[in-house]
Amino acid sequence: MPKLNFYGALGLATLSGCLWFLAVTPFDLSALAWIAAVPMLLAVDRAPTFKQALLLGWWAGVVETAGGFYWLIDVMQRFADLPWVAAALVLLVFCAARAVIFLLFTGLVCGIRRRRRVPMTVLAPVGMVSCEFVVPQLFPCGQWISQAWHPLVIQIAELTGPLGVTALLMLVNGALYDLSVDGRAARYPALAAAALVAAAFIFGAVRMREVDDIVARAPQLKVGLVQPNFAYTANGELTREEAVRQLTALQAESRRLEQAGAQLIVWSEGAYPVALPRDFSTDLPPESPAMIRRGCCIVAAAHKRERQSSIIRRDDRASLNLSVVKEVVRLGRALEREVFDQHLDFSRLGEADHFDQLGDVAPVG
Repeated sequence: MPKLNFYGALGLATLSGCLWFLAVTPFDLSALAWIAAVPMLLAVDRAPTFKQALLLGWWAGVVETAGGFYWLIDVMQRFADLPWVAAALVLLVFCAARAVIFLLFTGLVCGIRRRRRVPMTVLAPVGMVSCEFVVPQLFPCGQWISQAWHPLVIQIAELTGPLGVTALLMLVNGALYDLSVDGRAARYPALAAAALVAAAFIFGAVRMREVDDIVARAPQLKVGLVQPNFAYTANGELTREEAVRQLTALQAESRRLEQAGAQLIVWSEGAYPVALPRDFSTDLPPESPAMIRRGCCIVAAAHKRERQSSIIRRDDRASLNLSVVKEVVRLGRALEREVFDQHLDFSRLGEADHFDQLGDVAPVG
């Protein structure tokens, strides 16, 4: 097999890293994930030396991570009060550490391919899944995250976990690489890969239809979500006047949702502006400006300091306590699990598809 010039191979590895991060948010060109690994596979498989192959694979991981986690610089500046140079250094260290996944993947693939011509259709999915599994990550994510908005693709995760989606992506990438370098000799592994992907998609279609049927037959529970919609850049404690104004707005929106037919109203974790004790069991008295429920049907409010949540019934008593609810998504899932045992289903007010859009359901302020 002819070897590549190192700088040409470096360009291919860089291209691969760029394709990977373009496949995820905020770019969301998710189709690129099905071909993103091919340039890197070509670069490392034809690198002049094993050490150069390791460097190329690691570099592809650095580029991918830098493009996907660029926001760490802003996070370090805002919350750690670091200067830009120090924040950029943190990002660089993080990229270098996370790229170990690609380093190990390259070592595994090249170590085997330099001894025996095992098809990349086999090596790529097994290698990447193994490396994602064994390498700890500060922010748990993998190649699978690129398919987050494609329900048909990710249904296989019900059986395999998210690594099954990574396996599908690398299966296709490996098959495409084999076809590009081995031609007709790679047709049988490629056909096997196509059959596996087709089977995964068929499973996804069948499973989605089953779930849709369950949802269609289930009694419906209308849920309204209220959140304050203040900028993530806002920091510092609220003054008493600001807290009262925010709480009043939340209550007004809750009443509007109740009038629109909401049977359950959820307040996001950061919505309630007053800290509550862990043993909170009854709503505050009407004369208190911090009273939670004022005419609303049911309100789920998270305790900001105690990291717990309660549901306030119409009789103003806290009827449910959920510990360690860190964000409204988890609260929603916990509530969904509670009601699913009764064969109920959430139908939210409004047409929002994702939790990141739920502010439009009940905008405040």
